[in-house]
Amino acid sequence: MGATKFNTPEEEALIALASRGNEEAFGKIVSMYEKLIYNTVRSKVNSPEDALDLSQEVFIKIWRYIGRYRGDCRFSTWVYKICQNACLDFLRRSQHTASERMPVFTDKDGDEAEIELPDESVMSSPERSFEKNEDIRMVRDAIDSLSPEQREVILLRDIEGYTYDEISEMLSVEIGTVKSRLNRARSNLRAIIEKVHGGV
Repeated sequence: MGATKFNTPEEEALIALASRGNEEAFGKIVSMYEKLIYNTVRSKVNSPEDALDLSQEVFIKIWRYIGRYRGDCRFSTWVYKICQNACLDFLRRSQHTASERMPVFTDKDGDEAEIELPDESVMSSPERSFEKNEDIRMVRDAIDSLSPEQREVILLRDIEGYTYDEISEMLSVEIGTVKSRLNRARSNLRAIIEKVHGGV
């Protein structure tokens, strides 16, 4: 199958076991991908409740079809495409449009500045909590204003931490396209956030 050239030995073993119906192995796969799947779904679906339901639906599909994975791409790519297709099916059924996004933070300036989820544990006072909530809301609104393509690369690179090569495969685009989309997305986010901070 040649899958080992794409996946780690640990992941390869889990895939093999899960494809034979091993629920414990599949549970570990769920743990590995639940954040990616929920964040991807949440970026496209308006309701948190719908996002949770759809995430479960994605995992049901993965469990049902994992035996069909043939190793001709990374397992993460295969999982991501199932997730994308499930989101498209859901949006067609419900005729929803994406609006709210997962709250995220931005680092300082620089092309390689990443976006990170906020650390709730450092909120030690009501004032600081309010400030952080305002920052989350501001960045979420900024991400909402990006194009779907830019939101997608921000999620995969800055939140999920996938490499350019992995994202290129997931999205079926050239690495140069991934980099240019990401640079534009980060630049647009910085400009929007700076405008908000410098506004009235």
